[in-house]
Amino acid sequence: MYLLKFSEITIYFVVFIMVGRALIYSLQFVESKKSVHRLRLMNSVKKRADGILDTLYNENLDRLLHSIGRPLSIDSVKYNLVRRLLLGGWFIYITADWYLFEGRYPYNIASLILALYIFTQPVKGLPLFYILEKLKDLQLREKNKECFTLYSMVQNEFYTDIDRPLNMYATLNKLKPYFKAIDKALGKAILLWKRNPAEALDAFAVEVGTEEAKDLAQILKNVDLSSPQDARDILDSRYEQFVTKRHENHRRYRNNIGLIGYVAALLPVFAVIYNAMVIFNLEKQELLKFIYQR
Repeated sequence: MYLLKFSEITIYFVVFIMVGRALIYSLQFVESKKSVHRLRLMNSVKKRADGILDTLYNENLDRLLHSIGRPLSIDSVKYNLVRRLLLGGWFIYITADWYLFEGRYPYNIASLILALYIFTQPVKGLPLFYILEKLKDLQLREKNKECFTLYSMVQNEFYTDIDRPLNMYATLNKLKPYFKAIDKALGKAILLWKRNPAEALDAFAVEVGTEEAKDLAQILKNVDLSSPQDARDILDSRYEQFVTKRHENHRRYRNNIGLIGYVAALLPVFAVIYNAMVIFNLEKQELLKFIYQR
């Protein structure tokens, strides 16, 4: 009898163990499936997000924004996202307002939204691209102006004490606070100077991104390796070349200012034409409404 009871208890125990293991396995299987589904969902969301980012990214716009210093830390993705959200939200709002409260559809506002969407595209030939190109030219002009100023200040340093060898690293550190447009480039050059002066000046030229900066970097390389007298001769011999380039840049800048003024003068004309089109559209709608009522 005791043996029979012991056998029953053993059987129940074995069954309990088997059921428990089955439950644990099933829970692990369910959890594993959940993890797989979660991973698939995350991958799907990531792919969609990457796809959206690809549609927002514009290499030319990024290059232009970088050349003007990326104001407000904006890049092409942020610009296109804000632009589409604002204009898209505005269009949805006027459409929903018309649908809910009926009345006449605001074609004039819809046309304005469409025009803004087209004209704010970062595409060559459209206003935004033109404006950014001009801002880039102005930024490069300011950088070239400061490169010429740096050239003159280094030259003056050599004439302060004729016989004293000039430490270019110390000179750049001393002059850096006087500059704004090329401040970042000078900081990079100073940071790399102790490792390799030539590489530091190459980094300066790349960061500034103008032909004048490349010429200045090459001159400073030669000056850094020369005696005080030879350095003065190098700086004096290249001074007129820098002055000539500066005059050419100024003449180009004056031409650009004239072109910008011409475009600005045309803006009121476009505004009048747009206003006339809106009035014509409203008059046409009123006329059609009058005809249908009769």
